[in-house]
Amino acid sequence: LVALLLELAVAVVAYDMELAVLRESWLPQQRVDEMVEAACREAEETARADRRRHGEVEAELRHNQEDLAQALAAEHALRTALGRAEASAAAAAGHYLTALYPRLRR
Repeated sequence: LVALLLELAVAVVAYDMELAVLRESWLPQQRVDEMVEAACREAEETARADRRRHGEVEAELRHNQEDLAQALAAEHALRTALGRAEASAAAAAGHYLTALYPRLRR
């Protein structure tokens, strides 16, 4: 009976030691899994933030392109108006000088 109890005690100690080894080898793997999951979550969050920022940048670019198109149209309108004003001023000066020339000849 004593030998049987000793054998049982040795088996229990061996089982506890085996269980301890299994726990030690399992816990680090669980920690690695947790770290991998955390890294994956962080990468997904970063990707979402990057996509959101990309959308914001595209919207800003479209807005800037619209502003540029409006500015170019306004510049063209101003240049056209300036050209017409210069032509009108030249024509008016020509008419004035033509009307003034006979008087100056006298």
